[in-house]
Amino acid sequence: MNEMTVTTPFGEATTEITETSTGGSFDFSGLENASQRIFCSIPINTPEDRKKLFKIAQSNDNKVDDMCNKTIELVDVYAEVATLKDGTKAPRIILIDKDDNYYSCTSFGILHALEKLFYIYGAPHYETPVAVVPKRVKTAQGHTLTLTM
Repeated sequence: MNEMTVTTPFGEATTEITETSTGGSFDFSGLENASQRIFCSIPINTPEDRKKLFKIAQSNDNKVDDMCNKTIELVDVYAEVATLKDGTKAPRIILIDKDDNYYSCTSFGILHALEKLFYIYGAPHYETPVAVVPKRVKTAQGHTLTLTM
């Protein structure tokens, strides 16, 4: 069995690597105490890749919320721990599609959906895009974002 361990801003994650990159376990706990503050699945091989990553990490132009009920052909994920105005910490997540469009959000709902996606599909970078559809769902506190297929 071949396994891959990834340190994310939310803890360590281990997944079994198979032909379909399925299986394994991702643990996104430890958000408050994470020593690793950035997770990135984008392959970084050239200076141009680094520029692309920096642009994505700095971007806040396209929102996941604007993509509700629309398909995103997901290939990569960028995540970091963000400090909100009230001082609490939350996951800032950027979903990158097959055409290098990227969509950002700060959402525990998306985080939990990605945790399940990573468990089932394995860790990104996905050579074959995974079609996900952001949805807004009601919660006791108002609403949150999640991903469906």
